[in-house]
This record gives sequence, structure tokens and C-alpha cells, in this order.
Amino acid sequence: SDRVKNLIKAKKDYESLIDEECTDLSKPTKTRKVIRALSKLFGNNTILCNENGMADLWSYMCPYYKVLDVNDCIPPAEQTAMGLGVVGSIAAKMLLPEKNVLCVSGDGAFQMFMKEMPTAVQYGAPVTWAIMNNGALNWSKYVQKYWFGGPVATDFIVAPDYVKIAEANKCYGERIENPNDVEQAIENALQANKEGIPAALDFVIDPEDRSEFFEEYHRLGFGSPK
Repeated sequence: SDRVKNLIKAKKDYESLIDEECTDLSKPTKTRKVIRALSKLFGNNTILCNENGMADLWSYMCPYYKVLDVNDCIPPAEQTAMGLGVVGSIAAKMLLPEKNVLCVSGDGAFQMFMKEMPTAVQYGAPVTWAIMNNGALNWSKYVQKYWFGGPVATDFIVAPDYVKIAEANKCYGERIENPNDVEQAIENALQANKEGIPAALDFVIDPEDRSEFFEEYHRLGFGSPK
């Protein structure tokens, strides 16, 4: 019918718009660009383990990230425990070793459970942790700025070197500061996983790259600490 044809065309046009949007090569790297690249390069047969920070919310949004197979998304659920995806990805890989496993995490959440990197190695669970590094507990920082005029104790003045930590724990590590290097870094992680090695990709991202839906959520008063 004409209605179905129009819906198909609208979907195609929208995806083309998103693809064009994600070609942005400005620095710092836009989170949406990283998420779109992860989606395309990991593709089918991939379990996505989500976190719950401001940056990794992009991985909930289709078509930035597409969950292509049934049951292949593990959200943090109502408790939103920071770091759950980091460690949960190891369990997912152990349960379904034939699948790729990807965890999209903010740098705050990753710090809470990066101690489990050697667990992934010990139990033969080669997952990829894609760290969206904005140098802060950025959702908390956003709320502080939005409601109280300025942040308090949410910036990481001293941050871990995730590459060195990964390598110290017999994992593959790579820091990505140039948006031109995003796709190759993901390919490197996938290759490491194929060789049985967990991978940590430290993407340095734009801390101001927020979804319009995220901003609307707060404008409507949701998430208010008052």
C-alpha cells in the first residue's frame, strides 16, 4: 500500500540522515559517531551489554545502534548499577561463547569494575569494552549544572590510563582521540577477540554531545533532584 511504501521511504531517509550526521570528523569525537560505527562493524551475532551513563545512552538509540538479533541486548534494568554491563559482559560471553559481546560504558562506570579484566582473561571471555571517555561522571555533572549552576566533584582530574591497565591484565588496549581512527580501532578489537583476547577501547569523546531526547527529559523536569 502507499502507506507502507511511505513508511519504508521515511525509514530509509531517516537512516541516511543519521549516517550523514555520523560522518562528523570534528574533535573531540562525537559519541554518536562511535556508537554508529560499533553497530555497523559488530553487526549480527553480537550481544550488547549496556551501561547507564549520559554517553552510553546513545547505544540505546536506534538506528545509532541496532540490536539485530532477538535477546541480544542486556540493559542495566531498574537498579542501573554502574559497572553492571562491564562485568555482565563477561558472563554473557561465557554463556554464549559463539557470539560477539560488546559493552558500551562511560569512563565512570568502567572504573568501578575494570578490576574484572583479568577475570575475562582467566575464563576465556574475549569481550570488547568500548569506553566513552568524557572525563567525568557526566550525567551527574549535567544535573548539577542544570539544577544548581555548577558541578561538584564529578570531574576526573586524575584519570586512569586504560590502555596500560588493559595491557597489564593481558588485554588489548587502545586510546582513540582522532575520529578518523574510530573504525580501525574497532576492527583491531574484533581481531583481538577472534584471537581470544579481551579488548578495551578508550574513546575520547565530546562531553557536550548529548541527545536531544536526553535534554528534553530534563527540561520536562524528570530526573530532578528537587
